Amino acid sequence: MEEIKFTEETIEDFLQEKIKSGNKPETIAEYRRILQKFQKEFLPEDVLRENTLQQWKNTMQQEGKLAVRTINRRLAVVNQYLHFMGER
Repeated sequence: MEEIKFTEETIEDFLQEKIKSGNKPETIAEYRRILQKFQKEFLPEDVLRENTLQQWKNTMQQEGKLAVRTINRRLAVVNQYLHFMGER
């Protein structure tokens, strides 16, 4: 995996594509929250590296505050973003 830039612009481009695909406004808002939270907490340099997503998953699991379903949902959103960026 090459380094993937996580910027407000690329997040907005991704969300615009989801709007065009017919996603509801609440879904878009949820995607925005998840991506911005991930960016803020795990990407201080705005660059996603190969093990960053696994580290985020491990951190969420270790905190023990989220249901497995919630963790999987968050990971799915980031993976959709990566697919949009041509990485997955």
